Amino acid sequence: MKIDMNLLKKSVVSIGDTSRLKRVMQKAISQQPITIGCIGGSITQGASASSIDKKYASLVHKWWQTRFPCTKVDLINAGIGATGSLMGAHRVQDHLLKHAPDFVVVEYAVNDPVAPIVELTYEGLIRQILKSKNNPGVMLVFLTNNRGENAQDLHKKIGFHYKLSMASYRDAFWPEIAAGRMKWTDISPDEVHPNDSGHKFLSEIIAYQLDAIFNSLSSATTNAADVSIPAPLVSDLYENARILYSNTIEPVTYGDWAESVTAFFSPGWKAQNKTYAPMIMEIEARSIGVIYKKFNVGMGRAEVQIDDRPPVLLEGHFPCHWGGYPHGEIIAHDLKPGKHLLKIRKFKQPHPESTGNEFELSGILVAKCDVSRLIGCPHPK
Repeated sequence: MKIDMNLLKKSVVSIGDTSRLKRVMQKAISQQPITIGCIGGSITQGASASSIDKKYASLVHKWWQTRFPCTKVDLINAGIGATGSLMGAHRVQDHLLKHAPDFVVVEYAVNDPVAPIVELTYEGLIRQILKSKNNPGVMLVFLTNNRGENAQDLHKKIGFHYKLSMASYRDAFWPEIAAGRMKWTDISPDEVHPNDSGHKFLSEIIAYQLDAIFNSLSSATTNAADVSIPAPLVSDLYENARILYSNTIEPVTYGDWAESVTAFFSPGWKAQNKTYAPMIMEIEARSIGVIYKKFNVGMGRAEVQIDDRPPVLLEGHFPCHWGGYPHGEIIAHDLKPGKHLLKIRKFKQPHPESTGNEFELSGILVAKCDVSRLIGCPHPK
């Protein structure tokens, strides 16, 4: 199945300000090494692609290698399944930006909920990328589920504000599927993940805009690029967002918890199931959240409390068949400046359908936090 030109045209939400992308292409023309980065959920990770080279990220990497055959082009694939821009904003420094990418694709339209918090986390993620070392060019891509749903309308408001290139898989294919001219099964084996054809189509949608930008290069084009960014549209709260691990923060008291190599992110903490005493941390941040393991086998419950606010239930039991994922959850994002106490206590009883009572805390999400005062190691082990 071949994607036709009309679908490619429909995929263009905005070509944006292309100066950053032109600068990357000129860098590649001069045979300076460049790095391509992709960040997103399981689609970026490559779910349902039959091999590594069939993933859209690999195919976009191939576009750059083919266009610039004398240039070294590295790929950093920072996709993690079942995560959205909330997790992306907190992990982008360690998982992607430390590699100094020159071009970044951001894919979170399927995993992000249509909720006000997304405007904050997505903008924080974008601002971090735009302000990173190489002032990279950025393209936003918008996938869809099998009901034509995504967070595109929220994301594109941010994209227009920062004049970014934006491409919509949904805008290209969903009208065709809704009209019966295509079948969802042509591009996906399940409710959301592209198959090999879907990954190829997504890469072609991205390449369509890259080709247009490349073809607009001329001898008159200079290396100057507008790397300034405007004031925040919604908030800069998550422009300063990080994950704290057990090697970057020392609890006031461990209670019934111990440092542990945890699933997904590490090192974290694991409940010992002995005294059930809370672990207490003192954190200076404006937003605080947690990452914990949700899994369909053997997981228990905990509750987390910030200062004297009502405690929040953390449900480790995941009732789906496909295993589990690292769940990121903001507990409070309206905290006043200063230090705050975080208490996390394991419950004695798990969910009635759970087969066990383990609980893993993989990390603490913080924003507007002076991490220089907390970090003992610059990156997780």
